[in-house]
Amino acid sequence: MDRRTALTLAGVSFVTPLSGCLSRISDSDTRLHELSVSNRRDTAETLHLKLTADDETVYDRELELTADSGELIPCQWPEEASAYTITAELSGGGENTAVLDDGDDICYMVTVSNDQEKPLFQIWDPCPRPGRDSDAPVCD
Repeated sequence: MDRRTALTLAGVSFVTPLSGCLSRISDSDTRLHELSVSNRRDTAETLHLKLTADDETVYDRELELTADSGELIPCQWPEEASAYTITAELSGGGENTAVLDDGDDICYMVTVSNDQEKPLFQIWDPCPRPGRDSDAPVCD
């Protein structure tokens, strides 16, 4: 093996193990301020809502939503995470999952509507809204 090939291989073997670490250093954290649910149907719905922060479950509950209603999930979410994953599933079927990892402050709503069989996700703007998440209990 000539010197150039040996140096190239040495460089690749040094950088490859660090590539995951280097990409993690450049990731920016995401801050979830609010999570709300809304039922726009004219019938009551049961919604199973699960939220993970960096693969750790921080919220996992079934919610009974009355017809044409909405509510804020009263929690203090983890201060920062590189990614949140939210899964919403209706009791009669229809599931949707989203990954929130863009490094911004996020206020998020899960909506059940008449014209969609799956729950919809939407980001609220502006976020955060003053005074909304300061007195919430910590959820587990």
